[in-house]
Amino acid sequence: TLASMGGLANLYRDQSRDEEAESLYLETLAIQKRVLGDEHPNAIATMHNLAILYGYQGRNQEAEKLYLQTLTAQTRVLGEDHPNTLGTITNLGNLYLSMKRFEDAAAKFEVSLPSKRRVLGLDHPWTSYAMEGLVTAYLELGRAEAALPLQRELLGLQVAPGDALDADASVLNGAAWALLTVANESLRDPVRALGFAKRACTLAEESGSPQLWAYLDTMALAQHKTGDSQAAIETQKRAIARMPEGADPDMAQRLAEYEAAGKKR
Repeated sequence: TLASMGGLANLYRDQSRDEEAESLYLETLAIQKRVLGDEHPNAIATMHNLAILYGYQGRNQEAEKLYLQTLTAQTRVLGEDHPNTLGTITNLGNLYLSMKRFEDAAAKFEVSLPSKRRVLGLDHPWTSYAMEGLVTAYLELGRAEAALPLQRELLGLQVAPGDALDADASVLNGAAWALLTVANESLRDPVRALGFAKRACTLAEESGSPQLWAYLDTMALAQHKTGDSQAAIETQKRAIARMPEGADPDMAQRLAEYEAAGKKR
């Protein structure tokens, strides 16, 4: 069936079997257009998936052409605020980022973001993708002041789950890491991150989590950033001792940084 053909093409794409995926997408699209019509939702979806494949392959001009065709059809058939339409706009914006067409990228994200906030909500991944893409475009265009409110909002969304009373170790660790590594250094908050990291490690130790090594790594960074490099050294040694072999080659480098900082004190 056509649905099975489309699903198989998606599987081939995900497995990087690009030639097989492209061939099957083209075959499926031809049948869909003949049987269902050029603007049937299924035909539009196949066209969109083919555009994604071309983007993965770096065939940017072909991808752009298909995205634009898809967007025109979706806007007419589904409407401007349909989730699929909004997703295509974001994908096109990301394609423009990869092509270093930052003005075009910013324009696409600016168009789609208000609708995504309203239709999908702040917690939807596509809303975050649009915000992240717009931040990247603004920074590349030298518009740091325009990027800052979005960066602050994104950080808030990443950290907020850590404030929940039932937040688990993974959520707490994610909140801590976001506060420690956000690209805009003025938004970093090592003190708050340390609180999240300590809670994450306590929960992981109590539950016997195999991810304790990663949470210890985060806590060590928080300790270092709050000026306690000696504690960071001991914590990082514990993290390395528990780390699966080859899991994070940067762990030893971070330990060396903490040790160097400790010697200066």
